[in-house]
Amino acid sequence: MADVVLLNHAEHADLRVLEGHGEAYGDAVNLVPVFPTEFVELQREYPILFREGEDGAYSAVALLGFDRGENLFLSEGRWRARYVPGIQARGPFSLALRHAQGEEAPPEAMIHIDLASPRISRSEGHRLFSEEGGNTPYLEAMAATLVRLHDGARTAPAMFDALGGAGLIQPVALELDTGTEHGHRLDGFFTIDQRRFAELSGEDLSRLNTGGFLAAAFCVAASFENVRYLADLKAGRRTLP
Repeated sequence: MADVVLLNHAEHADLRVLEGHGEAYGDAVNLVPVFPTEFVELQREYPILFREGEDGAYSAVALLGFDRGENLFLSEGRWRARYVPGIQARGPFSLALRHAQGEEAPPEAMIHIDLASPRISRSEGHRLFSEEGGNTPYLEAMAATLVRLHDGARTAPAMFDALGGAGLIQPVALELDTGTEHGHRLDGFFTIDQRRFAELSGEDLSRLNTGGFLAAAFCVAASFENVRYLADLKAGRRTLP
């Protein structure tokens, strides 16, 4: 059970965070939520796909495997890819809005930590605070990751509105040869319609570019080739670097 509290030096000066990846740290998943602010890094490694919620709103995910609990990038305690999706890279940290200076002031996004996380240690791992009480470079890096995710979560609804309005979002069924008797078929996903992309007018392209969503659409479209890479990993036709 989670025990999420506001991080502060006075109470958490001796906390450390363990490195590594594996099932014990919640990394044995075949899908992870991702955000537009990390699409450039993600598209080099993973297929970026969209899913539709019960409320009709879209969200983005990175595909890591084909079966529940299957992360094809995990090996011997390492996540063997050039970029780890921010949700998994952030470890026990999160951002939450709090009133730092009384209820009259606007709430601020402040770093919280899950004290029940298996990554928490008092004796080994990355220190969070220096002897003088300041943030360590590790904690600063985690803070930057959290801000990036926070910014991505805020921009995602507008991105989906723009891409959907341009007719670029289409359902896709993935039928793959993964070396098993019947292969794999995944339904319920959406991607960028590349034929529709080619038909967009200059005005449509300009509108997407002005909104900052054209690059995101290109990343999603380009990432689709990584489905084949995952299938090859699953079938043993390729190995992790």
